[in-house]
Amino acid sequence: MNYPYVHLILGHVSIITLPVTVLFLFFATYKKNNQMRFFSLWILFFSGLIVLPTFLTGEPAFYAIEGFASIRDTIVHTHEEFAEKTLTIILINAGLALIALFYHKNEKWNLRLSWGVLSVAIISSMALLWTAKLGGQIRHSETRISIFESLN
Repeated sequence: MNYPYVHLILGHVSIITLPVTVLFLFFATYKKNNQMRFFSLWILFFSGLIVLPTFLTGEPAFYAIEGFASIRDTIVHTHEEFAEKTLTIILINAGLALIALFYHKNEKWNLRLSWGVLSVAIISSMALLWTAKLGGQIRHSETRISIFESLN
């Protein structure tokens, strides 16, 4: 096992966990299902923690592959810059989820906080998916072509 492998595995865990949990939290909050909401908030908190080692293994993963012919520093730099912003958003989301968990017994506050966490979680998911798209372009040059460029 090496850094690129760990980085990819942890990244894929986050990419799957966060958007799926957003759906669960939406339905739990909409239906006012406290148990499902409580579980969803815990998953959001832990998925925020998973992003930390994913981010920390990014730079060592780059050093392991930087000599490869298809690697472009500009693509890696763009991925890294966006990953920093995404990390911040996801950690804020994890913190908000933890605050909402403290209020899980208070129905009024928990419901309001859950809608707030859900809003930030949607933004976090979109940022994470975009970061993953940028990361995929590092090794998959075919994803660098837009649909409109391929029509010409």
